[in-house]
Amino acid sequence: MASNAYRLLGMWRTPPGVKSDGSFSKEDFIHWLEYVKTACTESGHIEVAMQHVGKVLTYSPADPDGLWIHRVVAEVLNSKDGEQMRKGFCTQMFNSRGVYWVDPTGKEELKLAKKYRHKAESIENAGYYRLAAEIRKLAEHYEWEAEMVAIEHEQED
Repeated sequence: MASNAYRLLGMWRTPPGVKSDGSFSKEDFIHWLEYVKTACTESGHIEVAMQHVGKVLTYSPADPDGLWIHRVVAEVLNSKDGEQMRKGFCTQMFNSRGVYWVDPTGKEELKLAKKYRHKAESIENAGYYRLAAEIRKLAEHYEWEAEMVAIEHEQED
């Protein structure tokens, strides 16, 4: 049963609040999130639950105003008590790369760093500073990884 639950959580791609027509209901999302927070606090599973919530929030739709993430989701992730959700969100962003071949130039890592730096800047410009800081760490990781790959391959030559 635990394996099935883990598999189900791992395959979860539709954030609560997303309707079948692709629209997003702020009310449904907030209601669901408050219920999960209450139930998981009572059961003692709040930290891991919020990390899983953060992971699924990477699949949230863009905001109608053009921001790459819905503002309601960004607000929740940016909240003072949203640290575990931000952790899950950034972990899923990192894992979304999947399996890859290491390019000795580090070009792909630099491309990812640029992508996440852009996301961090746009979310910071929208006023979500905590979320921007976490995404910026992801960009910095990819910059570091590009540097390490280049150094490693220089040493091999």
